[in-house]
Amino acid sequence: MGQYFKWINVEKKNTYNHTKKVYYESDAVKVFYPDNTECKFTDPLPLLMCYGNSVDIGPWVGDIIGVSDEKIDGYTFLKEVHIGW
Repeated sequence: MGQYFKWINVEKKNTYNHTKKVYYESDAVKVFYPDNTECKFTDPLPLLMCYGNSVDIGPWVGDIIGVSDEKIDGYTFLKEVHIGW
């Protein structure tokens, strides 16, 4: 079976939600809990995609997600992400 991707010392900077046409930069986004305290996770994607018994479904569950080091025209840049649970 052939290898489709080979990632060597590559760090993708932008995470895109193609369904919602938004993106964030992993080193610049701030994440906030409902009480407006800042979450110190390095990347909000696990919170946006969460699904389980102890938390509500994340707002990006079921969406088409991608990563890239390039900017895509027509997408809204998110400076902040607010987690609703």
